[in-house]
Amino acid sequence: MLGGVKATPTSKDTYSIVAGGNSWTDVSTMRDFALLKAAETTLAAHETRFEIVSITDKTTEMPVYASGVFMTMKKPGIEMIIKTPVAPGAPNAQDAAQIIQTLGPRLKKKS
Repeated sequence: MLGGVKATPTSKDTYSIVAGGNSWTDVSTMRDFALLKAAETTLAAHETRFEIVSITDKTTEMPVYASGVFMTMKKPGIEMIIKTPVAPGAPNAQDAAQIIQTLGPRLKKKS
């Protein structure tokens, strides 16, 4: 029922960011949580920018039986692979501080 976000290093400069939500969370919100975690992970690695290498939809469906009715509940999930540091001038570089400033206040209110 519960979701969460975590970052796991996969190599010296690459991280897997996994975000999972409950049935009441939409996929776009999970993407925002993953992006925020990527920015926080980048700053924690003493870097300022990161690049998104890939994003995979990890949404799952599970059958639920309630009050005599079968239904399917979706649990949104995202896996984002990021790389940091990013070479100067990289076209897909994301500014970690700017993402935290933009998404942080909005998402932290909900958690």
